[in-house]
Amino acid sequence: MLRLSLKRKFAKIWPSQQKDRKIVLLYHSLEESPWALSKNKFIEHMKWIFDHCLVLPLADLIHAKPIADIQVALTFDDGYSSLHRYVLPILEDKKMVATVYINTGWMGETVNDRKLSNAQRGHYPNDSFLVWPEVQDLYNSGWEVGSHGVNHHDFTSISYDLIKEELRSSKYHIEKYLSTNCEHFAYPFGRHSKTAKKILEQCGYKYAAGAKHGALSASSNLLAFPRINIASDCSFDDFKNIIKGKWDYLGWVHKMRGL
Repeated sequence: MLRLSLKRKFAKIWPSQQKDRKIVLLYHSLEESPWALSKNKFIEHMKWIFDHCLVLPLADLIHAKPIADIQVALTFDDGYSSLHRYVLPILEDKKMVATVYINTGWMGETVNDRKLSNAQRGHYPNDSFLVWPEVQDLYNSGWEVGSHGVNHHDFTSISYDLIKEELRSSKYHIEKYLSTNCEHFAYPFGRHSKTAKKILEQCGYKYAAGAKHGALSASSNLLAFPRINIASDCSFDDFKNIIKGKWDYLGWVHKMRGL
């Protein structure tokens, strides 16, 4: 992984790509974990994109025609409890919505059995997860709820049968609890394969988010479309440059790493 100082040096010479730009932002959690973004920093981000971009629901962004403004969709992986506690009211204040990709095996039935994260499984450390009534609240507020699998497996390192079970079971439980079709998926760690994409399509998913840095385009594979991760160590200037495309060179780095 490139050091932050090196990323900033490349950004100074990389051209911005603001025209006809459609991007999907990837967040995880606020406040709770040492890896999480601060609430104040997230508010700062949302104020800036509200003033400078057009924020759309994910499915609308995917099918939107490019326009002069930068178009943005917000996504959150894993399903941490801070989405209900902090993110929901912040977005409601701006009349914005997001997509959350949940690990269904980690969603508790009630607040009394809220589950704690496990860093050994790739979760944010020292964090906690949503419970199903909170997932329902997000959905009722206009959020898209997608699958992130039952657990947080790397889909390039598990068997064909386990991939199928992860995809089918998580989809079933989301549809059961929310009484809606689940068409969205996000690969844990952003890792995928031709086999995983084939099974994904067979299970009835229409869209899958990867982790390769970059903008959406007409040639983007909707079963592994690019997203832009917003890390907690990014400054506000970094964030603005990321939105404007000055960090898009990272797409080449991710491509070489197989994302």
